[in-house]
Amino acid sequence: MKIERLATALDPDWLRLRLELWPDGRADEHLDEMAAFLVEPERYAQFIARSAEQGAVGFAEASIRTDHVNGTKSAPVAFLEGLYVSPGARKRGVARALVEVVAQWATSRGCVELASDTPIENEVSQAVHRKLGFAVTERVVYFNKTLKPTNAALPARPAVEGRVSSNVRRPINKISMLSDEDQIRALVQTWQSATKAGDIKTVLGLMTDDVVFLVPGRPPMRKAEFAALSQVPPGSPRPKFEGTSEIQEVQVSGDMAFVWTKLSVAVTPPGASQAIERVGYTLTVLRREHGEWLLARDANLLSPVQRSST
Repeated sequence: MKIERLATALDPDWLRLRLELWPDGRADEHLDEMAAFLVEPERYAQFIARSAEQGAVGFAEASIRTDHVNGTKSAPVAFLEGLYVSPGARKRGVARALVEVVAQWATSRGCVELASDTPIENEVSQAVHRKLGFAVTERVVYFNKTLKPTNAALPARPAVEGRVSSNVRRPINKISMLSDEDQIRALVQTWQSATKAGDIKTVLGLMTDDVVFLVPGRPPMRKAEFAALSQVPPGSPRPKFEGTSEIQEVQVSGDMAFVWTKLSVAVTPPGASQAIERVGYTLTVLRREHGEWLLARDANLLSPVQRSST
């Protein structure tokens, strides 16, 4: 078995395992959160376990928390935000191996404690934690009292979005908590992940309604045409997409921004044995709508890769 750190949201196994652990979250929500984690590698770490026989069988997510963590005595504290092993791979040491890697990462970040939590009724999870070396520190009962505002002009603030924990599912984190540049970088990651997964709905949600795509030698393409060209008939195989991007520059001015990106794309049509490769640059204009950055204009300057025949 091999444990590796995840460095891209393009890994479909990470999304699949997340959906198995937290099925209440939509794929696009998971992809947003995954991309947000990846832009802060000093604060968040994600690890995946793969076996030669079964492929990806488990994952762990961890963070460095600087605020107070119940039951701990130090700060900062490493926190096990998520831990999951596929049913067919349990009781084989996968969870222990993942937690050991998380502990090594936490130690390298200067932490002396690794914390976690789970619902009080989840006795299976509690037993797993104890086997992995965790000790129970506190049992907490949460209370809430609804208050009537005394000033109608001051509406109640919405609940703060939290992050997922190893067994307690909290609302998916929103990337709007990040800086403008980090939000834009997260959008690029999500776009690539969704494209590779064939999640057209998520891709369409990342663009404005008046989006325009510009490709040399072709007329401008708008959202409806993009959606039509991206659809695959039910039951038909999808093209295989692989791609890498290197953002060269991000500039933000008010509610507008542009991104200059070096891009490499390989698309293998269904039934084909060789991919069609294109490399080059894109220039993308983004617009902020209702607090969210969306792709508004995109100039694709990629060219086909010429392969010499031998």
